[in-house]
Amino acid sequence: TKPQVRTLATDITLILATLFGPQFIFVDRMSEGFQHKLSRVREQMMFCLANFLNVNGHCGLKPLSVIGWIILSLDDKEKSTRDQAVDALEALYRIVGPSLKDHLEQQATIRSTQMSVILDRFASVELVEENLVPLTTPKPARLLSVPQAAST
Repeated sequence: TKPQVRTLATDITLILATLFGPQFIFVDRMSEGFQHKLSRVREQMMFCLANFLNVNGHCGLKPLSVIGWIILSLDDKEKSTRDQAVDALEALYRIVGPSLKDHLEQQATIRSTQMSVILDRFASVELVEENLVPLTTPKPARLLSVPQAAST
């Protein structure tokens, strides 16, 4: 049946993301699924992403590489896809923390009613501060050259 096939496909996707890394699977190989013409595919992509994040954490996934797709899915015509996008944002918030909230408030164009629902979901999440990963990759520190002492 269709639900069984969807469940198996989701399980295989999660296994592949664990084996090959979520950046490779979700971003490099399956990114078209986030914008697929069938809403069920878009919904399942959000479902897979949220499940992966809830089970494995970021595990090498660059948060900024998926935020755009999640935000686009918040405006999807299908309610189920929008709901899965909110679930994916909540899963990402568990990993990134308050910097995700700041990013969404400053840079994303999310309707105010939807933003209040998202912020309510964020408020219900208990964060472990020492486990949070940065939303952006920090720029490598520039090494300062130390002048060599002249040998006499």
